[in-house]
Amino acid sequence: MTLAFRNLTITPEAPVSEWPTEAVQTALEPGDLADWHRIVTAIRADPWGKTARIGTSASRLSTYTSGKVTPSATLMLRIRHAGRPASG
Repeated sequence: MTLAFRNLTITPEAPVSEWPTEAVQTALEPGDLADWHRIVTAIRADPWGKTARIGTSASRLSTYTSGKVTPSATLMLRIRHAGRPASG
């Protein structure tokens, strides 16, 4: 399956570091290992950059923390991993 972004002005061919949060989330959900590898490479290059975020907006995260919406298991794992200290 080829990665495609709908309703975004950026293409999957652009550097991952330039992708908005929605693009990263799109690549994580149905993406394949090649897409995930690109994301991991970008995170390793800049562990505190925007790509390293958990892949959801602040307003959406608020709905999770308030209990209004239940996050997916995939997002729960991303949140868990985002809270861990970086290992060297």
